Amino acid sequence: MKTLTRMLCALLAIMFLLAVPAFAADLSGTVTASINGTPVFDARVVLRGPGGFKQTTSTDAQGVFRFTGLEASLRYTVDVEAKGFTSTSQDVQMSSASQKIDVLLDLITHHESVVVKESGQVIGLESSAPIVAQIITPEAVAALPSSFRNVTKYAVLDPHVRQSQGSGSEGAAGNRLVFNAESYRYTGFILDGVINYDWCYSNGPYQLVAASAVSDVKVITNQYAAEYGTSVTGIVKVETKAGTNQLSGEAFVFVLPSGIQATPPVSTLHVPNQRIQGGAALGGPIIRNKTYFFANYEAVNVQRGAYIQSPVPMVYVGEGRETFGLARVDHNLNDNHALALRLNIYHYAHTNANDRVSGYNQISYGRMERMQSTGGQVNYRLVRGTSLVNYFRVNYNKFQPDNNTPTGAYSPSVGISRPNYGTWGFSQFNWDRPRLLDVSDNVAWNHGRHNFKFGAEFVKIKVNDFLTNLYGTYTFSTGPPKVGGHPTQFQQIFGVANLRWSDSIWQAYFQDDFKVSSRISANVGLRYEYQSTTDSLYRFGPRFGVAWDTSFRLLVGPTCWVRFPADGCWIASDRSASTPWAFSPGVCSR
Repeated sequence: MKTLTRMLCALLAIMFLLAVPAFAADLSGTVTASINGTPVFDARVVLRGPGGFKQTTSTDAQGVFRFTGLEASLRYTVDVEAKGFTSTSQDVQMSSASQKIDVLLDLITHHESVVVKESGQVIGLESSAPIVAQIITPEAVAALPSSFRNVTKYAVLDPHVRQSQGSGSEGAAGNRLVFNAESYRYTGFILDGVINYDWCYSNGPYQLVAASAVSDVKVITNQYAAEYGTSVTGIVKVETKAGTNQLSGEAFVFVLPSGIQATPPVSTLHVPNQRIQGGAALGGPIIRNKTYFFANYEAVNVQRGAYIQSPVPMVYVGEGRETFGLARVDHNLNDNHALALRLNIYHYAHTNANDRVSGYNQISYGRMERMQSTGGQVNYRLVRGTSLVNYFRVNYNKFQPDNNTPTGAYSPSVGISRPNYGTWGFSQFNWDRPRLLDVSDNVAWNHGRHNFKFGAEFVKIKVNDFLTNLYGTYTFSTGPPKVGGHPTQFQQIFGVANLRWSDSIWQAYFQDDFKVSSRISANVGLRYEYQSTTDSLYRFGPRFGVAWDTSFRLLVGPTCWVRFPADGCWIASDRSASTPWAFSPGVCSR
């Protein structure tokens, strides 16, 4: 019986080999990383053709693969996969005896612990901690419709996130995100690996970048990993783009015309609302495979109308301007050392942010609201072997989260408040000018089934806080003026507040991501946080998380394996309804 089985398998194998037609064409190609154009070594390339045809090979040190002995008139599919990259598939119609294709692979994640070395080697050290997160890719940022193109607002695509003052909010209020129904002041922000949290007002990020300058946005809605701190609800993690070996760019103009909007509720007049936003981005090599650049600029001009319903119906049109600028240079010192420099600027000014003048508030109650941020960051990356990546970062920034001055023909002016009728006058001047230094070092190390991460971050912030109110505010009874009416209240703030204060923040963590089994992963860690302006003694936070992969594969139909003892290769046969017996050569295993 055993001899009969061997003879049957040998006969089936011979029939398969005899059925193979004559081939005369060759197919070759190069696999490179899209992030910097370096060749990808040891990528698995699978060629599939009609009748269950399949061949497998791997790329060499230059990212090159080759298939020989193919039929020139057939259509084939090339599947490419490599560790740390997303898989891709490409159809090829063989029309000549020699054909070549190029394959670009995108990183699974663009975060700081995935490195593509000049040799094409991929070191994937991204944490596999059981976190709940959503990644908004550059393709999604470019394709999704958005009236504001505000990177922070893209986080509301996650169902755990909403804005505290509605999607139409502008300025600081437009960046206030609520995670899991908690306060927006508990939301954390990270930009290129460093804390981007507004330590002064806790309104949102203190550094803002344009959507066309963003590599990806990661929205983390739980806090199991010890590497994430500052926040107790959620984090918006943003990575900026870097140049590659390919010169590329984009330019756009986004116009929201004024004439097509509907009239707001209760308004008896047409309220104009126009927004024009344009920009451009360009990136590419300075020295191929060595130095890259990326630059981005965007500008916004807004004319936003607001309806004043009392005492005289009218429309007030506020004007807003917003400017984004970013320049980045990345330089590979060698295969193990790299430097990156990022410079960024942001400016915002609006005469009627969030419709301050509207309803019962008159034009003299208006104010000019400004925000701005200017700074830069230096990154140094060290790679050791194929298991360790170290990032050292220094970030310095001067920003103004709040700067308000009165506007209007008679500004500053005495305040008059008549509830449910009208409010006039505003005389407050205030601004804040923080300076911030952030120094951090993070290490990721793979060892067996464990992924260790540890690091520390120091933040020093100095703030100059100014406020003065020149005139007071008279409050009258509800409704229009009455003969002989007198104020019911007068409020006046005397003096000038010109305060200076500083704060120091120390944070450190250690964590271990590891596999309990093929389907269960776990994370344990410890985090330490210290802030000089508080006296809390509860500075240590243990972290623990477990994730279970519930996915499964369903295999249908019997499979017969035919082995050739001479070379140790295997041929698989899958039984299906449409193809009774189909054979394809498998991977050679010796």
